[in-house]
Amino acid sequence: GPITGDSQNDEDLNFSIEYVLTCADPSKFGGVKAYMTIAEAATAGSAGKALADAIGTKNYLISPLSTLDTNKTIIANSLTAKTEDNTTPNKKYSTTVTNGTDSSTYTFTTEFSFNWGDAFGNINPSEFATAQKIDQVKKNLADLKLASNASFTIHLEAVSNITNG
Repeated sequence: GPITGDSQNDEDLNFSIEYVLTCADPSKFGGVKAYMTIAEAATAGSAGKALADAIGTKNYLISPLSTLDTNKTIIANSLTAKTEDNTTPNKKYSTTVTNGTDSSTYTFTTEFSFNWGDAFGNINPSEFATAQKIDQVKKNLADLKLASNASFTIHLEAVSNITNG
């Protein structure tokens, strides 16, 4: 959508996913971890590379998740309460859980948020752009537009709190 500072045409940097887990013994639930991978992140000239660069080296966007499976984020830590990122002012995720008709089935809904990065002062580029910064903001937005058709995958991992020993 448009990148404007008015209240009628604000950008939407959020997306939600819904997933269902069956947990036979809720006392063993240890959470849900997630990370994301970007398709064609290493392919020069691709939308995936543009998105990876926008997040990684150019600091146009702050990703809601790490792109490394070794640095997974716990996006749900309870079967009965909401789990949220408390980063202010830019939250990255919020997960709610509802119990299904089957007492062992749980539906998770996680809303993820990309946020504006340091290249835009962590705010909407239209708010960040001053007369002195407008040319740089235009260049950065032109670079960012190259990422508009990028695709990414969210990887989820249910975690048990069972320990060996």
